[in-house]
Parts: sequence; C-alpha cells; structure tokens
Amino acid sequence: MLAQQTGFAPFNRETATIPRNFGVASDSWDGYVAERQRILDWMVEQRTENPVVLTGDTHQNWIRNVPPDFRSLEGAPVATEVMGTSISTNGNPPKPSTVYEVPFNPHIPFRNNERGYVRCTLTPELWTSEFRKVDTVARRPATASTLATFVIENGLAGAQRAGT
Repeated sequence: MLAQQTGFAPFNRETATIPRNFGVASDSWDGYVAERQRILDWMVEQRTENPVVLTGDTHQNWIRNVPPDFRSLEGAPVATEVMGTSISTNGNPPKPSTVYEVPFNPHIPFRNNERGYVRCTLTPELWTSEFRKVDTVARRPATASTLATFVIENGLAGAQRAGT
C-alpha cells in the first residue's frame, strides 16, 4: 500500500478520447508523469501482485484502476487507487452526484462528490472499500449509509464493484 495525498492515476480532462488533456495538474501525479511512470515500472519489475494507492485530499470519492502507462488508459491495471472524500470540508455539495462511468477515463469505474469517508477492510483474500456518505454536515446527528462497495482480490490488480 502506498498512502499519499494527491491523485495518482491519470485523469483525462478532455471531452474526447484524443487528444488527451491531463491539464496543468501540478497538485496531482498528472503533473509528474515521469516520476509516476518510474513507480509503476518498479511495481511491474518487482511483480507486485496488487498494489493499492490510498489517497486523500480530493474532496471526492474515487476508485481508479491504475493503467501501466498514462498514454494507454485502457491497459490492464497495474494497481488500484482508492480515494476518500472529506467528511465535512466545504459543507454539503450543492448537487450530489454519483458517477459510475467517467467519460474518456475507462479506468475509473466510480466517482462521487458527497461528504463522508471510505472504510477499508483487509483480509488475506480481499481488500474491501466501503464508500460511506453522510446525509448532512450541517446538523447533528448525521446518518451514514453505504454508497458503494468495491473489492480488490488478492493477486489481482483492479477493483470490482461488489454485488454486481
């Protein structure tokens, strides 16, 4: 597991497949493609079976199946990125959105901007990420519920939605 604070997997901000636009993203790894590629190449060289990158500080929930190279987002994943939202920063989003497919980013099966947290449970066979949301951050008590659950099987990079 690699724990860090900025988006690791590539994110295509373009509205078409080509050309890809990773923006001026110095606050994510898209601003450091050579350094990220060295880490991914090392994971492959070491035959790391299913590395997980645990990321915070994006104020959104994400699952990102990290491709081997940002120039080929369709590639079989080398790792899985689990990104958790903030529980209260910026208050309640004006319009909650749950996105299960992010256009032109086939490696991203889930994105959500509601407030809450991600609960990760590990066993020798499975890494389970439960994305929890709170109904409000403006008053107490706030009820938490599960928005989505993804699993990563031991020895297999890439997350799958549980229950599908």
